Amino acid sequence: QTRNSLLGQNQVLHYDLDLRSLRNSLTPDLLDQLEVRFQINTPAKVQILNAEADGMPLTTQKGRQVIWQLHPGHQSQVEAQFWLPSPLGFGFLMIVLLMVGGALVKVLLLPPGAFVEGGDR
Repeated sequence: QTRNSLLGQNQVLHYDLDLRSLRNSLTPDLLDQLEVRFQINTPAKVQILNAEADGMPLTTQKGRQVIWQLHPGHQSQVEAQFWLPSPLGFGFLMIVLLMVGGALVKVLLLPPGAFVEGGDR
């Protein structure tokens, strides 16, 4: 999910991973030896939304990288959130600042009547 604000985009990841079918495909010994990980790399700092508890995947966070250690044979839920800058919002802000700057230059630096139409040229 993406939620936009003026200068940022809030990215929220909700992912349900159903690994229960592995119980039918693998022997219990192989199932215990199997390591399943889900990893995301983001351009910004990540906030993990689901807390570690019984049945929840264990997480390891290294800066902008998060790794979930999933449980084979179980259903797991991965939730994370991070913010990204909004290029559209920053472009809008730059246009507004240029307009305000131009108006200030016109008012403060140019002599009165410099842009009056029909005046002497």
